[in-house]
Amino acid sequence: MLTVEELNENVSNKDRLDVFRTNMENCLKDAGRDSIEEYELMFIPILHAKHFYVMCFNMKSAKVEVLDNLGGDEEFDSKQPPIMQHTLSDYLAEIQHPIAETLRSSKRTRLKMGWRTLNNIVDCGMFAMRHMETYKGKQLKN
Repeated sequence: MLTVEELNENVSNKDRLDVFRTNMENCLKDAGRDSIEEYELMFIPILHAKHFYVMCFNMKSAKVEVLDNLGGDEEFDSKQPPIMQHTLSDYLAEIQHPIAETLRSSKRTRLKMGWRTLNNIVDCGMFAMRHMETYKGKQLKN
């Protein structure tokens, strides 16, 4: 939805939203949809420092979850998740989606999945695709 350039902190919110809107409209058109209103989960893959991970936005409960194969309990230090979250919230506010402001202030959670890895730094793209295919927004034990 946004390139590495748009995820830079120096890009204005307006310019970032313009790119996001255009990309969202193209995605919706390609899917044969007019709006995102009917979607319950929105998956946005992120590329940061040659590492892919996925942000999952629950459009019903306003949960924001980061799906990442890298193990360890360190804090997620990328600035991309808050930028993406705020840009999506700006877009939702623009189209008057009822969850816009709730989603803007939602806390991001980095899920602790049993298959996270410590030494696999080359398969993150495959993990990201698999997360988008299989994650249904339920607790991991389910």
